[in-house]
Amino acid sequence: MTCDFNRDRYVRCTRVIPTTQPRLRFLMFVAVLGFSGLLTLAEPPTGLAGVWPEQARIKNHGVNEFSGLVKSRSHDDVFWTHHDSGHQPNLYAVSSQGEVLARVKVEGITIGDWEDIAIDDDGYLYLGDIGDNTNRRKSYVIHKIKEPDPKEKRWQVARVEWSLRYNYPDGSHDAESMFIKEKQLLVIEKKLFGRPALYRIALPDEVPSASRTKGKIDEPIVTAEKVCHLPVWHATGADIHPKGDRLAVCSYGKMWVLPAPNDLNRFASVETEWVKFPARYQIEACAFDGDDVILVAEPGQIWRVTADDIAENRTFPTGKPQSKSPTP
Repeated sequence: MTCDFNRDRYVRCTRVIPTTQPRLRFLMFVAVLGFSGLLTLAEPPTGLAGVWPEQARIKNHGVNEFSGLVKSRSHDDVFWTHHDSGHQPNLYAVSSQGEVLARVKVEGITIGDWEDIAIDDDGYLYLGDIGDNTNRRKSYVIHKIKEPDPKEKRWQVARVEWSLRYNYPDGSHDAESMFIKEKQLLVIEKKLFGRPALYRIALPDEVPSASRTKGKIDEPIVTAEKVCHLPVWHATGADIHPKGDRLAVCSYGKMWVLPAPNDLNRFASVETEWVKFPARYQIEACAFDGDDVILVAEPGQIWRVTADDIAENRTFPTGKPQSKSPTP
């Protein structure tokens, strides 16, 4: 899905069979990595637990394309997730066991290509309309809302505090991963080959009124700053630890945990811990839960990767520890 704005509303510029496009991209990705030797696509041998048992599954048959996850810092065992493109602008509060606790409709906006969600320490959620499968968008949008209380009502409505439109200094980029560190929004480009770029956007207290026309964003008002390249590839989701000292980045077949230095340029040279799993599970989002990491696949399956799994650089489903390596 690719979208742009005019003065009054979103204009959908490109749409290529929404129900199959993500699956085609995934199959192309797996095929390329398989031929290049970066992933082992053969089924594990009999007796080595060829199925990676899921912890739970999100119990909502109305949602079939999850893309984004973050844990609440105000409510116990509450995670916020959302649809990909082509759906209503809804957020879902779910437990780590997949129970849907609340549905929140975000008023006044339209889903272009929502890909990730982030949270700050002040009780706000940030929705990332940052996807661009065909690299044709001229700008992208971050929506800020006050985190709802999922215990208040099962069906709720939220208002947008502000919507910040931005672009990149070096053209269009697809992205599915973002996080917040020290009042800065960090976006990771989705790149199949080579290390993806990390971009920085300073978070304003308010978006200047000059950027709005009848409540709609009128033109790009921020240009993201390119910081460095991360030692990961093909990022499909990211989350920063509540302490701000670790970053988790997931992809199809692998998740990395990186130190999160205050000097963002040092991201380029940090050593990584990681876990591996079959690419066919199509992991789209990750979120810290304490020192563990919760992974969610596009259809809604949930897995827990423990701190010990990460420290041992474990490969699933065999569970065999691997030697540590600083390379992605």
